[in-house]
Amino acid sequence: MNLQAKGLVGFELMYKPAVVLIMSALLALLLRLAMKIQHISYLKPNNLRKFLHSPVSLGFLFFWIVVLLFFSMLEMLAITHALAAAHQGERLTGVDIFRSTIFTLKEMFSLKLFLTFPFVFAMTVFTSYPSIVLATTNTGIPEYFQAFLSRNQGLNTILYIMVLVLLFLLSMRCIVFCFSATSGLSLSQSWAACSSLNSRRFWKNTAIMLVWYALLIAFIFAVYFVTVIILGLIVKIVVPSSLKVLMFLRCTRLMAMYLSFILELFFFPIYYSMMVTIYARWKKSEDKKVCSSSYGEPYKHKKHVKVIMVIAVTIVLLADSSGCAYLYFSNVFDDIVFTRRAEVAAHRGSEKRAPENTMEAIRLAIEEDADYVEIDVRLSRDGFVILSHDESLKRTAGVDKLVSEMDYAEILQYDVSGEFHDKYGTVRIPTLEQVIDLTRGKVKLIVELKPNEKDKGIAEATMDVLARKEFVGKCLIQSFDYDCLKVVKSIAPEQECGIIFKVPAGIYAEMEGIDFYTVKVTFLSDTYIEKMHALGRRVFVWGGMKNIAICEMNNLGVDVFIATDSVRYASVLSEQRSNWVERLVGKWFYGGNLFRINRNTDKNKNSTSEHNQKTKK
Repeated sequence: MNLQAKGLVGFELMYKPAVVLIMSALLALLLRLAMKIQHISYLKPNNLRKFLHSPVSLGFLFFWIVVLLFFSMLEMLAITHALAAAHQGERLTGVDIFRSTIFTLKEMFSLKLFLTFPFVFAMTVFTSYPSIVLATTNTGIPEYFQAFLSRNQGLNTILYIMVLVLLFLLSMRCIVFCFSATSGLSLSQSWAACSSLNSRRFWKNTAIMLVWYALLIAFIFAVYFVTVIILGLIVKIVVPSSLKVLMFLRCTRLMAMYLSFILELFFFPIYYSMMVTIYARWKKSEDKKVCSSSYGEPYKHKKHVKVIMVIAVTIVLLADSSGCAYLYFSNVFDDIVFTRRAEVAAHRGSEKRAPENTMEAIRLAIEEDADYVEIDVRLSRDGFVILSHDESLKRTAGVDKLVSEMDYAEILQYDVSGEFHDKYGTVRIPTLEQVIDLTRGKVKLIVELKPNEKDKGIAEATMDVLARKEFVGKCLIQSFDYDCLKVVKSIAPEQECGIIFKVPAGIYAEMEGIDFYTVKVTFLSDTYIEKMHALGRRVFVWGGMKNIAICEMNNLGVDVFIATDSVRYASVLSEQRSNWVERLVGKWFYGGNLFRINRNTDKNKNSTSEHNQKTKK
């Protein structure tokens, strides 16, 4: 093992990233095709069962698994070649290992290796289990299966244990079987050699492998746990108080994704190499031939090797580049509620911690890493597009005057700092142009048009500002007034527009020129979201929500939350995708208020959780 360590690391660094990219792109393509064929615009819990039971989905899944097993078998062959050469005293580079494996590809299609696919599948699942668990616990996947498993908890626990035991026993036999098969033995000879080795030391072999597996898992868990604690300490010391929880959750999730990739890169070859080495030593102790070199010859041949290698590498690079391009442009995983992340818009800027609809609030929202900033615009008497939610300045500036009856020069005289005066001093009302200059390239912008009853020229004035600033199509425009949106579309058809509903009307599907819907949370249902997504339009939600309601709306497939406290919403959404280690460390460092969210999607349990929270308060 030590002799081939560098060669195996080099091979894995070349091979595994390419396979991960190819398989990810293939999975994205198959998911998109399956959803398109079944007319599913958004994969959610309510249509997941139908999707999984479809012959189309099952066929695509079977094809994807076969391709995955092919790559896994290829990796097994490569590691076997490396170990066989090591036991014969030869040192191989990563290129040598890859080259020798390419030359034996024909063996992949022979009967004796094709019949090992079930064993390769067992081995792949068993050795990939740690990385799969780490990756899935940082998505929304577990919570959607939690309710299903809880209905038959006892039976499912027994079946789960039986499957793990079966996978382990099969993977042990698979190791020796593949090792023997690549030594040039027939299928019956390979099986006999495998059975012979296992029959003498079966329980000892099992115990050793379980101990090694457990030690590897324990080491990985310890590294992950310590890393989360270190991240928690760094965030607590460095990050501002309002962002501590959010940054901790985002950093730990990103770290978990990287760690799961590293696990997938090295756990399989390490565990596989360890098992094969142990068996090889037992064979050697019995004075048996460790492994013939019949498959070691190809890497010594020089003819046409470079041409074949160039062709193979070119194919891999093309597959990787096309796969990455597809994943980047298709955004297929955004249509799956298990893996997506809903975006958060800061309502009127960070209005909880700064004066609403001001440069200070917008600047703070950018610092707090909001996905969008939502602002309200009105038209002054002299034609300036300014930020103001109310028609009057009475609430924000204490002056009972209408915006539409004042020039901007007069409006600038009033201080709108309100309760934040001690922190920000005097604060003035900005124009849309100033906001565009501030937000360009830093955060996405949602502009809500607020027409007054007499003059609806706000649409034309806003589009004029966007045109002058070359910002048409680079922001979103929404309004309660459908006529304003029709004016916007008539000026710039490419501009994305959204209609705001307090109560969703039944005629929304007939509205032309609407790209997204903004609906009050009280009246938003799974049926409306499904219909809106079926029309190819996004769903934005507004209105005050408790933590559990945010989770429920996210599970229903809401695309953007327009939040008065964007940091809290983003933190809740991140916590919903966190695992128990992150929540435990989060409680230690930042308290338990946020980390008590009930992640179960069952409505009755959610209601009970809300009632308990009220009782505690």
